[in-house]
Amino acid sequence: MDVDMRVGTSIEEAIDFQTMVGPAGEIIREAGDTGKQKLEIIQKQIGELMAQHQTADGIYLPASSWAIVARKAW
Repeated sequence: MDVDMRVGTSIEEAIDFQTMVGPAGEIIREAGDTGKQKLEIIQKQIGELMAQHQTADGIYLPASSWAIVARKAW
């Protein structure tokens, strides 16, 4: 199912979501000291991207969800 998922009510909240919980956060953590050093630049660039998805109700990004079911063949 494809939906637009709200990732924040403001650009700042969306940046926090992406850098703490989202995929960007994992990359920043894995980069260690380099990730910490580049955090401000990364947040600025994420903010620029989030601004493109801003609505009156918040920041929405396209998302997908799948349900996969397997059964044993008899």
